[in-house]
Amino acid sequence: MKSPDTIFRDRLRRGIALLPWLVAGAMLAYAFIAGGYFVTVMSFAMIYAVFVIACAVHAPIGVANIVAEATGGRGSTAAIVASVLALAILAMGLRAVYGVVAP
Repeated sequence: MKSPDTIFRDRLRRGIALLPWLVAGAMLAYAFIAGGYFVTVMSFAMIYAVFVIACAVHAPIGVANIVAEATGGRGSTAAIVASVLALAILAMGLRAVYGVVAP
């Protein structure tokens, strides 16, 4: 049986994880209610850009762990591969955001 403290921490983590999703939903709802093409497109662009940045942070961490295990624990190789991947995801993702939003 979990202690009340553990249950509280688990619920807090879930709540914190839901926050970006709730904010994105609220922004999108506001955009549709407020109307106007510009507001809707810019709201979508902000949500999309946040997703791209999250991917650029999250994916290289996993790849760095895989590379570190594959190369016998050499951290410098893993760090270089992760940095290149992060920059590539960020550049391509933000370019995609611009391509969707630009007139």
